[in-house]
Amino acid sequence: MRVLESAVFGHGHAYRFGGDEYVVLLPNRGRDEAVDLFARLGEELGTTDYGEIKRRPTISVGICVVSHTSALTDRQVESFAALAKSFAKEHGRNRIAGYSESPPRKEALVILHSRE
Repeated sequence: MRVLESAVFGHGHAYRFGGDEYVVLLPNRGRDEAVDLFARLGEELGTTDYGEIKRRPTISVGICVVSHTSALTDRQVESFAALAKSFAKEHGRNRIAGYSESPPRKEALVILHSRE
């Protein structure tokens, strides 16, 4: 959480949403900015010293961009982000997935970034 909070500081807010799940809100940020932020976060998580713990964490990220004119409810946004995260996980570790169009549709899911 410390690494996540550091990455998000000044850009938005991070909230723990269960065991190892987090929700990050990035107001007034576009998809490309979000991808860049999460790609840097993944790199930092992979290089952080965790003391005795040798296994490095990986992240799977689902992005759902919401414009100020969007009619999506909070629950719909959460659902679309969770669907994108599941899509990222299905395609391997260290993946960022999102939608190629707005409003989001399941058929528009794409991998936006991957780090091997």
